[in-house]
Amino acid sequence: MPDASLAVQAAIITALRAAPAVTGLVSNRIYDRPSPQAVKPYISLGPEDWQNTEGVGQLSHAGAVQIDVWSTVAGRTEGKRIANAVQDALHTKNLPLEAYSLVLLVHRVTRYFTEADGLTTHAAMDFRALTQEM
Repeated sequence: MPDASLAVQAAIITALRAAPAVTGLVSNRIYDRPSPQAVKPYISLGPEDWQNTEGVGQLSHAGAVQIDVWSTVAGRTEGKRIANAVQDALHTKNLPLEAYSLVLLVHRVTRYFTEADGLTTHAAMDFRALTQEM
């Protein structure tokens, strides 16, 4: 059986690439891990934490998933628009997963930073996911 975190990762990337509001802002620049030459703006997957929990005879997986938005347009407006589109595409959506059922996918918080270069806006979006084996 595939790993639950891989199933959620694939579903997130598929959902973001299928959302016109997202691709209208970042085109196809949605990455697991972007190359150093990646053109901004783009979306990338950040750190994740997963734990196994056992319910009544059923294995569940709970995860904290970070999605990062990167923009170099002056100010934070573009980064905030992209983050809002990501939230709309994922928050409380019932995404199909391979070999699992997605019980919950919720957006918890978005933090906005200006990176050390003084130009790049970084939005770090925190999502919670809960899956169950089918």
